[in-house]
Amino acid sequence: MKNILVSLVWLILLLLPTPQAWCQTKTASWYSRASCKREGTSGILTASGQPYDEHAMTCALPHHRFGGVYQVCGEAGCATVKHTDYGPGRQARARGVVIDLTPAGFLKACGNLRRGICRVEVERETSHATTAVSVVSKPDSRTEATDSE
Repeated sequence: MKNILVSLVWLILLLLPTPQAWCQTKTASWYSRASCKREGTSGILTASGQPYDEHAMTCALPHHRFGGVYQVCGEAGCATVKHTDYGPGRQARARGVVIDLTPAGFLKACGNLRRGICRVEVERETSHATTAVSVVSKPDSRTEATDSE
């Protein structure tokens, strides 16, 4: 009986569709507490309720669930960021911006804040393993968030 149950579970797992990776190659921008205030939000809390931290490896996406982990690769390298906010704004999306990064994430992926925007490839990590992403990179912080998919 146990072997039949195990076989049935394996069969069900094999028949389930594998998660589709979300991937886009477009433009990224960065946002700060000051830009949030200019747009009418507090700049203190993100839409997910977490405090906004410019040193954190986080991002804003328009139509995704909070907590997803994304790999953002640009000219300077790749940044692993956690989705904690909604954005970019409508005007930026109309110009092809698909993701807003904190300055820390933008520096790691694009290398220079003065540019304001850069071409990136954004891919959602679909691993079922638990992925730990540091949401605060300040040396005195011991806060880590995890994302279980």
